[in-house]
Amino acid sequence: MSTGVASYKTTQFRSNSPQEMEYQLIVEVTRDLEKAKTDGNQAMINALYRNSRMWTAFASDCLAAENGLPQDLRARIVSLSLWCERHSRDVRHGSAGVEPLIEVNKAIATGLRQSIQQQQKPAEQPARPQQPRLTPEQARALAQVV
Repeated sequence: MSTGVASYKTTQFRSNSPQEMEYQLIVEVTRDLEKAKTDGNQAMINALYRNSRMWTAFASDCLAAENGLPQDLRARIVSLSLWCERHSRDVRHGSAGVEPLIEVNKAIATGLRQSIQQQQKPAEQPARPQQPRLTPEQARALAQVV
């Protein structure tokens, strides 16, 4: 990778919020899972491994005391992580398909994208009180005074 491209990617990485980085990671890992369906066994093993690592990182983050997410959401993410791990094992053993993992990732990515979009909306400006409008008679009277 050229130095210019590498520095651009580093700058891009640093300028994204944690949610944006999580969203990008989920989208990338999900693409790997989808591509692996046609690329063979080793590609699938690699994609499943990457998906497992991602979900393990999410679960670890949710277990940290300083995590700011609501407790019930953190618990659901940890639960999803455990389910993904079990389902990935079943996919590796040939007793399940990869589609449910892809669907879960897409659902989480959609939720993250919506949350990011909500946060990026400009804050609604409070409505300014309307200035009283002068009647034509008041305007003429004011013009005579000035």
